[in-house]
Amino acid sequence: MRRISVGAAMMLSLLIRCLPWHNFVNPDGGFYFYSIDSYDHLRRITLGVQRFPSLADFDYYAAFPLGLGQLWAPGFDYVLSALCSLAGGGREVIETICFFFNPAVAALTVLLVFFIARAVFRSQAAGIFAALLLALHPAYVAYSLPMNFDHHSVEPLLTLLLFSLPLLERRDRLPLVSLFVSIAALLLAIVLWRGSTLYWGFAFVSIMSRVVLGRNRPLALSYGLVFGVAALILAIYCALDPWGGAREFSFGVISLFHVCLLTVCASILLLFRLCRTRRVFLWWLAGGAVLVLVAILAGPLAGMVKQIVGGFSFVRGQGDPWLESNSELRGVFKNRYSFWFSASYLTVFWWLSPVAVWLGFRQWCKGGKRDFLLLNFMLWSPLLAMGFVIRYSHIAGLFTSLTGAFLAVKLWERWEERRLQWLVIAGFFLLLLPAAPHLREAMSADLPGHMKYGLYGRQGVLEWLKQKTPPTSHWLNPVQKPEYGVLARWSMGAQIYQIAQRPALSTAFGWEAYGFFQEAAFWATEDESKALAIIQEARVRYVVAQAAHDLKTDFEEALFGQGRGDLPPNFAAPVFRPERTMQVRLMRGDGSIMKDGSVIVPALGSFRLIYESSYLASKAGGGSADLSYYKVFEVVRGAELRGRVERGVPVTLMLELQTSRQRKMTYLSQALADENGLFSVRLPYATIGQQGDTLPLGDYAIFVGQERKGTIAVSEADVVNGQRISL
Repeated sequence: MRRISVGAAMMLSLLIRCLPWHNFVNPDGGFYFYSIDSYDHLRRITLGVQRFPSLADFDYYAAFPLGLGQLWAPGFDYVLSALCSLAGGGREVIETICFFFNPAVAALTVLLVFFIARAVFRSQAAGIFAALLLALHPAYVAYSLPMNFDHHSVEPLLTLLLFSLPLLERRDRLPLVSLFVSIAALLLAIVLWRGSTLYWGFAFVSIMSRVVLGRNRPLALSYGLVFGVAALILAIYCALDPWGGAREFSFGVISLFHVCLLTVCASILLLFRLCRTRRVFLWWLAGGAVLVLVAILAGPLAGMVKQIVGGFSFVRGQGDPWLESNSELRGVFKNRYSFWFSASYLTVFWWLSPVAVWLGFRQWCKGGKRDFLLLNFMLWSPLLAMGFVIRYSHIAGLFTSLTGAFLAVKLWERWEERRLQWLVIAGFFLLLLPAAPHLREAMSADLPGHMKYGLYGRQGVLEWLKQKTPPTSHWLNPVQKPEYGVLARWSMGAQIYQIAQRPALSTAFGWEAYGFFQEAAFWATEDESKALAIIQEARVRYVVAQAAHDLKTDFEEALFGQGRGDLPPNFAAPVFRPERTMQVRLMRGDGSIMKDGSVIVPALGSFRLIYESSYLASKAGGGSADLSYYKVFEVVRGAELRGRVERGVPVTLMLELQTSRQRKMTYLSQALADENGLFSVRLPYATIGQQGDTLPLGDYAIFVGQERKGTIAVSEADVVNGQRISL
């Protein structure tokens, strides 16, 4: 019966997550993914398969032209590279394995939580309740859906490994096998996910509590060895630095920072082992704390504190517009979410969890032999606070499954009659009913229309870039710099360098990588010369614009980057005027003359439209009926047309064009003759030959004032080379 129940929980977990798989099938084989981060992992895994058993440590295709090294712990991508290599590699194999990886890990986590809950609460029923609750928890379901493939899926599994360390203890020590398993758990956690340092802390606090309260010096020695050996292994790793960055002192990658953390933990545990009494230990600990404080104030350990604070500040954002707009980091209780959404997304059991912790504390305080497994359970209860942030709600869901099981089993054991126990089961599922809308949404998940029809597939902008732009070199060996890059929203970066196989300026890593502030400043600037300065510095040839664009955040991010020194002083505009920005001028104006009230916004002379998606912005719920969701512009020098007319007279150039979706458009550019009657106009389109999928429908018409003065032809060589043409 027990095996049937656990198996049912695992199958239920797989079914809920895999039910919408057919909505993400790529007709050409493999799968499409929804998550922004999925394609960055796919890129690293693709390179890993090519180089296996080594792992790519640098990629010029990301954060072009500077390239990107290891910003994250490499273990997750390495494990997937190994699995995909064993399966034969290839794009379809990689995408298929990665697509179903999240649900498979979720099923294993459900199985593990069963064994842990059964051991901690000493009840088969508790294990089954915990497994069912985790399988059905909306916050965990959301982070373990196949289309959201990411390293976040392994976080609950790693957290459970560290939570379960007390289960390896035997009386007052760790057996030899348990020592190795504990060391492996610490190392595996940090290698697969850099945020595991937080859970190291929970594990250490739990260990110290058991050691001090139980006056268990042999156990302190055992765990001192665990942390010490783990620190030694990481120190060797940092010395070898196989993937770059390990010799730094950074929270962001596996580095000497983590060696120091483990060493501190080992030192405290070994200090307790050496001290005869707790009072002596506390005096030594207080003395050590004073020395550490002095070292911090004096400077030697300031970097350590800075890295710790930096790790926690990522959650709050500290005024960073990008972090504050990041959907993952929004609070569950934000105004845009209703109270009902919050209650159901976190489940009713999350709200009841404080009751479970209080009951556990009461039970632990009762006379007799102390239950240190129960103490460990209570000391991990701060995980519930993670439910306040969307990004960490699945970790809160993990602990909710344990507290929910604890409450359920309390009632189960209190009422021995079978009839009353069935009432407990019924009540358990009734309390899960509010989560049903979230589960139903997960089981019917699909790609948004702009991704399915405008971004992906044979008609999508990514395939167009891959097929219709000049190929760049070294895609599978990106340690050499390719020829040019593509500028797009940071959220498209990984899709561009994985699917379109073109280098991208900005990535999903935000300000952790080069290009993020430059991309934000490009979209938000009013000055074409500043935009071109970014283009030239980043060696960008193509710009991809999209209709849905948080331009205000880009503007704020450009100011933020300027304040950090990542952009030159006075580079960002001091006032936000969206109608004059590059984003609006390209997306809505096609680079032509626009008006902002009574102000004429000049045409862009170095950007020409070469593709626009047939998928319209209006289908996605925004934009005019004639606005494409995606547009691609080529950056050219532009032919410079010069001439002389009467002083102060406007000269207008007009060219009729036909776009990739057969839309007729008119490009207008205008200049005002100076006091000497001289004018200059830069023209981005040739009048002969197709440019991308855009076709000119004649020559430029020239208007002086309101009078048409004739036409002029411009060659492709004139546009590409910036040729000067005189009238």
